[in-house]
Amino acid sequence: MLEMILLGLGLLLTMITWKFMLKPSLLDATRDQLFDLRESVREHYINTGKGLTDPSYIALRGLLNAHLRFTEQVTFLRVIFAMTWRNEHAEAFAAMHRSFDKTLEAQNAETQRYVQGVRLQASVAMLDYAAKSSLLGWTCIAIGSLIRACMKIFKACSVRTLSPAGAFLHVAAWLGAIVVTPPLSAAVTGRNAAQAVMEECALHAKAI
Repeated sequence: MLEMILLGLGLLLTMITWKFMLKPSLLDATRDQLFDLRESVREHYINTGKGLTDPSYIALRGLLNAHLRFTEQVTFLRVIFAMTWRNEHAEAFAAMHRSFDKTLEAQNAETQRYVQGVRLQASVAMLDYAAKSSLLGWTCIAIGSLIRACMKIFKACSVRTLSPAGAFLHVAAWLGAIVVTPPLSAAVTGRNAAQAVMEECALHAKAI
């Protein structure tokens, strides 16, 4: 009986610590990362002489602000559902996101690369927070780590041949693998897909 009581108290303390200490700390760290990124973008456009009226800066700042708002709403489950929808409606999603990409087109290749790097950093920071602030996320990270060791088998999998439940689990494990794969700024196809989903989620999130 005593052991059950101690076990219950331990679980309760763990839940309290997670909800009121660890999770808020993860949120604050993610928001600080996005604020720092937004400030570095501002300094970059000033120092390079492009100015703060450059269309790509305005669009990029708006995207970062959308990510900051979305930190209050993002969950790993929500990201999985969005990614699953994206995989099932690839053409419709691509057309929708293409129109947003046009707002971030820069006048030269160097600026375009910079903009893309910032977008990827912001999206990966959001995905990292969504995963690490969720028990499901940690489970998927563990699964993703195992998948990295079997990448050839993983690449051979096709979401289209799986059942809806299988596709859901496939995406969850895939996102877990993305979270634990360094470096954060690597222009990997999988990360670009996750980036597009995170951006669309942030842009269509309701303001609190």
